[in-house]
Amino acid sequence: MQLLLIRHGQTSANRILAQTGVPAAGSPDPELTDIGLRQADLLAQAFADGRLPRPNVLISSLLLRAVQTVAPISAVLDMPVLGSLDAYEVGGLHDEGPDDAAAYRGVPASQLRTICPRLQLPAAADESGWYRDPADTRERVWQRAQQLIAGLRSRYGDTDQIIAVVTHGWFAQYVIRAFIGWQPDADGTTRAWFELSNTGTALLRDPSFGVPYPDHGPDGGLSIYWINRTDHLPDDLLTH
Repeated sequence: MQLLLIRHGQTSANRILAQTGVPAAGSPDPELTDIGLRQADLLAQAFADGRLPRPNVLISSLLLRAVQTVAPISAVLDMPVLGSLDAYEVGGLHDEGPDDAAAYRGVPASQLRTICPRLQLPAAADESGWYRDPADTRERVWQRAQQLIAGLRSRYGDTDQIIAVVTHGWFAQYVIRAFIGWQPDADGTTRAWFELSNTGTALLRDPSFGVPYPDHGPDGGLSIYWINRTDHLPDDLLTH
């Protein structure tokens, strides 16, 4: 199995944090900026042009910025998108908005499908939203990342299919760790950061059956092809 992680495009919260160093309070589920939408279109074009490998499966977080990012990819590749209840950002809908954000359950199913018509939603996503976790502790984040990877490996682990997951910069740290088996500290914190710019990608690969790698034993070994590939973006659209 090959795992292609994709971070969403720029949001206003990303822009304010980059400019000030201070997280921005506001919407618990911010949309992409005009730059973020352009980044998503350029990423989709890179897939269409064959500059990025075509995924066999396309999965997305259900936060609005992720769905907006995956929508043009789904359109140019004419592929369905599987909505994931595990791939949302660290903190969910609580850490990013006002104090009453806990009452917010995410974008209704009909709106998500309007943004991305090929989006296939899990049964738990309906007109009341999709977010059900009362709190997203660091231990819970690590559990979510393990659940995501375990589910993918159970379905695709004995294949060489490319599984693309549109997710978030912080949660991607845990997904990469779950994939390579690098457990965070006991309290769920991490001591290293894998940089992913807006719409940056990372490609990792499990051992392929019958395709050995030098010095990795008869069954091959896990490979990290790249982290934070952004060559689909011109310099003036490269954001963090």
